[in-house]
Amino acid sequence: MNTQETKTSFGKILGLSLVAGLISTIINVILFFIGKAAGFFPDTVLIPNQNAPLNFVNFIISSIVPSLLAGLVMGLIYRFAKNPKKVFNIISIVLLILSFANPFFIPAVPIMMAVMLNLMHVVVAVDLMYVFNKYIK
Repeated sequence: MNTQETKTSFGKILGLSLVAGLISTIINVILFFIGKAAGFFPDTVLIPNQNAPLNFVNFIISSIVPSLLAGLVMGLIYRFAKNPKKVFNIISIVLLILSFANPFFIPAVPIMMAVMLNLMHVVVAVDLMYVFNKYIK
């Protein structure tokens, strides 16, 4: 039995963040179509700076980009922190809680749309924490 633990490379961390982003994307696009079918994402609600209703492309971008940024952050934390997973988890939970305010910046957002958007935030955060905690040494 080898007791020496090998460190995870920065490239592997970025790869894991991409995998987590792809998993989050699939789940969030499914949630979007469920929410759209249920009437939770009305076409009358326009997203600021976009002047258009939400569509599935928004959820692809909003799942992949934060996941890749999280990979960069985890890579830095991993390099400098004594307990990188714990530090990353704490930062992730704080950012997740702060992100819950985000949907309410959309003018006239219906409450169920805000709930669905926040559920999607949870999907990305939990997926990243799961993948990083499971696969990073």
